[in-house]
This record gives sequence, structure tokens and C-alpha cells, in this order.
Amino acid sequence: MSIESAVANTADYVASQSDQKAARLHDQYQKVKLEAEKLLAERNLARRALQRRADFVVKVGADYQCPRCWIEREKRSPLRPLEGDIMACRECGIDIQVD
Repeated sequence: MSIESAVANTADYVASQSDQKAARLHDQYQKVKLEAEKLLAERNLARRALQRRADFVVKVGADYQCPRCWIEREKRSPLRPLEGDIMACRECGIDIQVD
């Protein structure tokens, strides 16, 4: 093999490796971008927690509402009585001791 052929083959190899690296980096970038979008949405939801607390209604109709579901996810979920003085949410699993 001539020097020119060897150098050209090496150039082809290096270019191919770089192209594969670019594809891997693009995939990683897309994953990170998606994760960043999820984090941004979570952050925005968390930032509104104090306002949701201000808007929280303890009882809607006959049902007491779960404060965690409303404040963290802006979702209305009823609390259900358990044995003794405990109210529980089936959605998030919080138990609230009622004295």
C-alpha cells in the first residue's frame, strides 16, 4: 500500500469515527434536552406551590382533600378515613394523623 493510500484510509477511518461520535453525542444531547424540559416543568410546578397552598380548599363537598396532591401536582384527591384517627390519600400515600 502506498503512503498516499495509507493516509487516505486513515483519514476515512478518522472521519467515520468522528461521524459516529457525532451521532452518539446527538443522542445524548436529545436525552439531556428532554430531561431538562422535564426538570423545568417540575421547577415551574414547584414554584407555584405557595399559590396553590393559598388556593387549597380543605373540603370539597363531603370529601376532605389531600394537601400534597393539590400543592405538589395541582390534583384534587379525596382523603379516606383509616382505623383510628388517620386520614389517607390513595393517590400519593400520605397519612394524616387527626388528633
